Order: sequence, then structure tokens, then C-alpha cells
Amino acid sequence: MMRYQGGLERKQAILFRFVDVAAELYAISATCAMAHSQRNSAEGASALELADLFCRNARRRVALSFKRAGDNDDVLGYRVAKDVLEGRVTWLEEGVFNVDDLLGAAEAAAVARKSAS
Repeated sequence: MMRYQGGLERKQAILFRFVDVAAELYAISATCAMAHSQRNSAEGASALELADLFCRNARRRVALSFKRAGDNDDVLGYRVAKDVLEGRVTWLEEGVFNVDDLLGAAEAAAVARKSAS
């Protein structure tokens, strides 16, 4: 986060990855606290084993999120999204169904069901 500083709010995809990291760290701490509180109970050993497994996987997810923060296609994705919003790729819509046609068909089906009952 220090790398992006004030510009981080303009880099939402990176920010989302950091939010994922924070959520994983919270889940790790909550899992460890719960397992620690149950360590002397009858289920203590299995609670610690489950917590260990969860934390191992969570650490991998955190590492992947950090890797993706620096190795991604966010700039290209932003540029393509901008082209879509500015109508430069309308050719992609050719041959795709029209939402208005679907809504009309759904209305007709609803009217037909209503009159049949």
C-alpha cells in the first residue's frame, strides 16, 4: 500500500486484492483464537489441526493476492473496459439476443399463464 499511496483509490483492482489479504488475516486470527480457546477441551487436538490446515491454505491465498497485486493485467483490463463503455466494441453484440425481446416473451408467457388459469 505504501507503493501506491494516494493513488490507491484509483487502482480498485489492487485495492480489492489488499482487502482480500486483510479479510484472510482476520480469518486467520479468528481461527487461531478459537482453536486456542478450545485447546484444553476434548476437541482441542482436532480444533488445532483444523486451524492449522485452514491457516496453511489462507497463507497461500494471501501470498497469491500479493503476487497478483504486482503481476496482473489491470491496465489492459481498464483500457478494454473503457473501450466497451465508449461503444468501440459494439461488433461484439452482433448475433447476441436482445434483452427487450426476452422481456417481451416473458410478459407474453405470463399473460398466457394468467389467462389459462
